[in-house]
Amino acid sequence: MQPAAILTSDKHKMVMTTNAPAIVTYTANHFNHTGIANNIGQYDGITLEAQCPPAEGINLGEITLLPYEEFERKINWNFS
Repeated sequence: MQPAAILTSDKHKMVMTTNAPAIVTYTANHFNHTGIANNIGQYDGITLEAQCPPAEGINLGEITLLPYEEFERKINWNFS
């Protein structure tokens, strides 16, 4: 597996490796800072999801998992 994402700061580093063909990234920039999110500021959160890219057109055959079919995705997060 090859590194798919690397996040770094002055004190920490996170390397994500995966055999997935795509990564979807979400950030916490949309929080309204009220209620449960009152102490979360802009850029305080990020999510990385290893996924398959969306299917083109209406043919979902390549991304459909039928009953009893096995699927395995490898993802590793290394924090230092």
